[in-house]
Amino acid sequence: MKTYEQMAAEVLRRRDEAVALQAKKNKTTRMVATVAAVCLVTAGVTAGIWGGMVLNRPNGETTKPTPEIPTVAPPTGSFWDDTRERKNLNIVPQESAIEWRWEDMTDEERYTNLEFDGKSYGTRGTVTGYLGEWLASGEAFGTEWGENIQRHYISCEIYSLTFSPDHSSVAVQFEGSQEFYRFECNREYDPPKTLGEFMETRKLSEVLPLTYLYHTDYGIPEHSEVPYALSSEHSDGVWKMLAKYAGAPVEKDVQQKYTEKIGFSATSEILGTYNSSFRISDDGYIFTNIEHYGYHYHIGVDAAREVIDYVKAHMTEPLPEEEPTVYQIIGTVVEEGDGYIKVDDSIAMKNPEDGMVFTVITTDKKLSRVLKYLVGEGSTVLITYDGRVSSTSAEDPLLIENATSLQSVWIDGNGDVLIPE
Repeated sequence: MKTYEQMAAEVLRRRDEAVALQAKKNKTTRMVATVAAVCLVTAGVTAGIWGGMVLNRPNGETTKPTPEIPTVAPPTGSFWDDTRERKNLNIVPQESAIEWRWEDMTDEERYTNLEFDGKSYGTRGTVTGYLGEWLASGEAFGTEWGENIQRHYISCEIYSLTFSPDHSSVAVQFEGSQEFYRFECNREYDPPKTLGEFMETRKLSEVLPLTYLYHTDYGIPEHSEVPYALSSEHSDGVWKMLAKYAGAPVEKDVQQKYTEKIGFSATSEILGTYNSSFRISDDGYIFTNIEHYGYHYHIGVDAAREVIDYVKAHMTEPLPEEEPTVYQIIGTVVEEGDGYIKVDDSIAMKNPEDGMVFTVITTDKKLSRVLKYLVGEGSTVLITYDGRVSSTSAEDPLLIENATSLQSVWIDGNGDVLIPE
């Protein structure tokens, strides 16, 4: 097996060959203050890294087959009805972030930015669908900040996303990984010329549900905006109606004058947009800012009235928002082993005799690094998991294989579960 230094040297060599091949100008690395290897910092501070991409098109290599996104295996275990009576513990929201050593970061945390075809990109989570054609091979890199600033590189493949024909978003697969990560560039103002082009190239009817909206009618005295809901079936109906006006042109410098509008809350994990706007108004315009700039498409007064009336006929009062269920265990680490810990949650029970011991798998790097630096036997911990508990043996009847976070906490005299800053 190669040593770390050998692997780093190999990556640097490939980087230098790629740079020489394409006569890329060296990028100046910005300097930042040295930070502690492991420290606790204020909210919003993320891992101190910066990354990029060197484009590398191998000679004679013009295409590669598009791989399938691997199917995620269903989680093991089953949900269980835990009827034990717990103490009334208040969990204080986390107000800190941890800056990890480079070797304790995941690849997603290390290699966060890229440069591709003259554009700068930043990571925006994982890709679960809409993978397109292969675009290029390259090397992603990130910078490790410390007393000695170092760059680290990793080979990767770049693929298009079918809802982003201008490659404003791309999928990146790091060498040795099955995951595809979504990278998004800073867009310039370049709207599709017609509504139809916008809908088709971005696959809006598939990736942008129009299910939560506000209706505004300034012609009604004492009118106030109230939220409404539209079923997914009627959301599809809106897109089908708009498809009839595919030739509607984009217009610049629009001064709108409307008395009634339907404003959808445009949220799409696939597009990476949250609570943006998709608005239809009675002066004949569709407006949206889902691509960071405002686009106006003129469908005409009659068409706008048709869509508004359709939505009004089918919208309903939205159901109260359900708080997402969060499954958590608060307890004491009673054993730490190779890839697992055992946690006794008696401390969280009104009757301590009701406490149970859970075996929690900790092989995931985001969990194991907490054990490495912050948690050990005797620690009080807060474990978040997906709600599934399985059993592999009589010795370990309560097994949690799908923990998503592990935090060191303490419980104060008021019953608050506090997370150290």
